Amino acid sequence: MSDPQETMQTLAMAAAHNESVPKFYFNGFINALSNGDVVTVLTRNGQPVAVLNSSFTVAKTLSTKISEIIQDLETKTQAPILDADNVDSLIQRKDQ
Repeated sequence: MSDPQETMQTLAMAAAHNESVPKFYFNGFINALSNGDVVTVLTRNGQPVAVLNSSFTVAKTLSTKISEIIQDLETKTQAPILDADNVDSLIQRKDQ
């Protein structure tokens, strides 16, 4: 029986290499809430590149899974990953 995590990694890599699957690079995002969905606008250098609409359940699950990935990276590297708010705060403090 195959490991579910390994299966998901394999599927993710297959999608990443599939030319017919759209790919977006983003270095920012804007979140909004409607009465039935979470709307996320992916941005690159302040310009929108894609809009993601997701149910509350899927948005919560995505948030949890991304947090798990980052926590695993931080544990393996023994180095914290700063979020954009922390980086902005540090840059502003240094510029003053």
